[in-house]
Amino acid sequence: MSLTRRTILTGLAAAPLLPRAVLAEAPLKIVATTGMVADAARAVGGDLVEVQALMGPGVDPHGYRQTRSDILAMTRADLVLWNGLYLEAQLEDFLTKLAARLPVVAVAEAVPQDQLLRHADYNGRADPHIWMVPELWRFAVMAARDAMQAARPAQAEQFAANAATYLDALDNVGTQASAALATVPEASRVLITAHDAFGYFGRSYGYEVLGIQGIST
Repeated sequence: MSLTRRTILTGLAAAPLLPRAVLAEAPLKIVATTGMVADAARAVGGDLVEVQALMGPGVDPHGYRQTRSDILAMTRADLVLWNGLYLEAQLEDFLTKLAARLPVVAVAEAVPQDQLLRHADYNGRADPHIWMVPELWRFAVMAARDAMQAARPAQAEQFAANAATYLDALDNVGTQASAALATVPEASRVLITAHDAFGYFGRSYGYEVLGIQGIST
């Protein structure tokens, strides 16, 4: 063996191992349709993911249509998370087609059917506003966790740990909400809103909800 080759091999053997961070996979690229879904994805994914939300505050998801930049972002993602239950009505066809190319998960559709609210004006559809109640949003968080674990099995334990922490926080929010809302006298437990998006809230906390514009936005 030549001196040069012996020197190189000796140097490689003595070199320290690369940090795990250097060897780790690139962050999982996730596109989420709404801010609520994006928040859950960031909480579960932590520093193992990069999350882009298509819709910012004040954007109506019912009428939102994908832009060219949205299409580019979603087709380049490793995982697309959306609410489902017809919340993103104008995106539904595109997302259904996209699911043939990459993982696309409707997290709200993980809620058991017997816990969903139906509306006479939405034939065959359920109320999509499940994030109004922490106990229901838990199902969406767990669906996001499962999707990430399927996409990156090697990081499944970290996703599970992050999700457990976030679910504990949701439980605390639910407990605080129940206690605070129960202080309102029963005769006064009426919520008036423009868009009828508080059906689950009303059912869970014992409030009558009056949506001035009904289910229309």
